[in-house]
Amino acid sequence: MARVLDLLSKCVLGCALIVAVSSYTATDASSAQTPANGARSAKGKVAAPAIQPAAPASSLFVAGNWTDSFSYIWILHQKGTAITGVVDTNCNSSTPWPVAGAVTSDTQFYLKATNPGGPDTCAAWFQYNMTSTSDTAASGTWTRSDGVTGSVSMTLVIAPKPENFTQVLAEIKPDAVLHFRYGWTSSTDDVDDLRRCVISEKVAYPGATDFKWPSPPYDPAYPATPDPTFITVPATEGGVDDNHLHAGFAAPYTGNRFVSRQDYRYRCRMQKTEEFSGWTNIAITRVVKDRTGRGCWTYIIDKSGLLTSERLPGVTAADCARTSPVGPFPAPEFSNSSSEVGIFASLPKASVGLNEPVFVDLTVVNHRAGKVMFDLGLNKKANIEVAVWGPGGGVEVRRLRSAGFGLSGEISLGPDGTFKERLLLNEWFRFTQAGSYRVKMTLLGAAAEILRPSTEFALQIGSRDPARIGRIAARLADQAITAMSVSESMEAANALSYIVDPAAVSKLRRVLEQGSLVEHYAVDGLVRIGSSEAIAALKAQRDHPDEDVRDAVNSALGFLRSRFSGVAQPVD
Repeated sequence: MARVLDLLSKCVLGCALIVAVSSYTATDASSAQTPANGARSAKGKVAAPAIQPAAPASSLFVAGNWTDSFSYIWILHQKGTAITGVVDTNCNSSTPWPVAGAVTSDTQFYLKATNPGGPDTCAAWFQYNMTSTSDTAASGTWTRSDGVTGSVSMTLVIAPKPENFTQVLAEIKPDAVLHFRYGWTSSTDDVDDLRRCVISEKVAYPGATDFKWPSPPYDPAYPATPDPTFITVPATEGGVDDNHLHAGFAAPYTGNRFVSRQDYRYRCRMQKTEEFSGWTNIAITRVVKDRTGRGCWTYIIDKSGLLTSERLPGVTAADCARTSPVGPFPAPEFSNSSSEVGIFASLPKASVGLNEPVFVDLTVVNHRAGKVMFDLGLNKKANIEVAVWGPGGGVEVRRLRSAGFGLSGEISLGPDGTFKERLLLNEWFRFTQAGSYRVKMTLLGAAAEILRPSTEFALQIGSRDPARIGRIAARLADQAITAMSVSESMEAANALSYIVDPAAVSKLRRVLEQGSLVEHYAVDGLVRIGSSEAIAALKAQRDHPDEDVRDAVNSALGFLRSRFSGVAQPVD
């Protein structure tokens, strides 16, 4: 008993917890019974315990700052299923121990800490074999290099979160578009650890309902903009583009001024939305006025001190004599040339059923001897034009929105370098009838006179199969709710939102009720379907616990009541 009391009196921080939670089998009874303590040269040195190999994929994610029942502090990163990091122990505490490990299943992971060199009283290594018991806790066993074992628990203290949100670029593009780029870092210094977080914008417009651009001076046919507008991107990207443009114009022109207010925020799973300090209530001011009193009707936009203007259609230089240009000259844009860049498309499935998602794999190839830079547009797809010839004849040409908040599309390729991405053709075109289609995809450049690379392919749309649509929608809903990363969840939820079919309503409703950070896709999908069942699913979530989701649901219901023919497109 006296020996036990003597050991306790010399115990380092965390030993009280060891008495409560740790059991062990000692091969060297003189060693302190903590994972890091134990002579490196002790008899009974053993190999690391056998573990399951790393899982090829898993929903378990353990990046962040953890503490354990020995008061060790762990800083963990995770890429795929591989885990790296450091741990501060109570042995040789001046130097962190490097950590390597892996996720081995949807509930299990291991961590092995190796002595970086220090007192002989420290073990050569120790290993934790853990089972996740919640998003913030795990329990398991430890083994160290001299054969001593015991039990241990871990608690997530600080989950990875975005921080250091900064503006990295502000420039003017043609057609009076303000272009901003923003970046951020992770609290763990590795943005790959942010796979459970999203970055978002919230833009509020004047009035209490979806914002209808005043006409005149704006085109009355321009669809209303959702108020507020919410757009999210995966935080693992580390950066985002934000383009601010305008609706079309309609004569006779009249003066107008309105201000929208923009907030930049982030949200991680199991947490509430947080605003980036200093990045809220940003004014975006749009003005139309006659600058000379002689018909020099001009559009002016200003945000964060970046300001530009353009004459309205039909206004001549003579109308604006004695005026000065506003703002700096536009910066040159990237251009895409067929002599420099080639594109190729392939279909994962040559034939799909009516109302099913239609995917296409796009490859961009650099044909030049040197490096080439090109721009796929916002979210790596806004500069892709899609032309579709349908079974009934005629052609429709579509582009996606190039304004607003989204990922940068700027790509740099070395000689013979390639870039590949999977696109959802339903975003450009709704295939409303079975039959044969011809599709042409063109990579747009900055100037019309530049030859633009394009690719063409045939697509067969089969008859509607409700049972198969239900299976596809269920699989996408499962992925949207349980995927390992937010970006994977968003891709699945986006594809599900373009299944405009009654068979998808219950799956969209499930994503709206159970999803995290992807609920707005479910709202968009229910709006596209617009049936009484879809409206009921939206009404059921008017009191959703998340404020942003409640706003999106109420905006969607207002939109459906207004009976616009298409889903409104945000411009900020």
